[in-house]
Amino acid sequence: MINVIVIYFILILHWLADFVLQTKWQQKNKSKSFKVLLAHTAIYSLILYVPMQILQEVGYFGAQYWYASLLFALIQFVTHTVIDAITSRINTILWNNKQVHEFFVSVGFDQFLHLCILFGSFNLVYYG
Repeated sequence: MINVIVIYFILILHWLADFVLQTKWQQKNKSKSFKVLLAHTAIYSLILYVPMQILQEVGYFGAQYWYASLLFALIQFVTHTVIDAITSRINTILWNNKQVHEFFVSVGFDQFLHLCILFGSFNLVYYG
């Protein structure tokens, strides 16, 4: 079972990786270029992997397989890429058409999907 400290930690990592460290160039071009999208999702996954691996190595999650953090990061990489490949294109269209409400509904749904996958896969990988 995930404790509240881990929930906050994952939320902070997600915010850093998906918002703070995503450049304006990546944000504008990930809907047009698969390379840009992959750069964003690779950085996102790395930002999640490194702290989780450190916590795993110091035993914060108990005894785990050596590859648990890598598996967690790979799940995030694949799912984040698929979700953003779809939602970034939709969001670009909505923003360009000045459909502001629909744009924010779409961004909110994008974040909802990312968080569901983050917490679901974390629970699966670390607590089986």
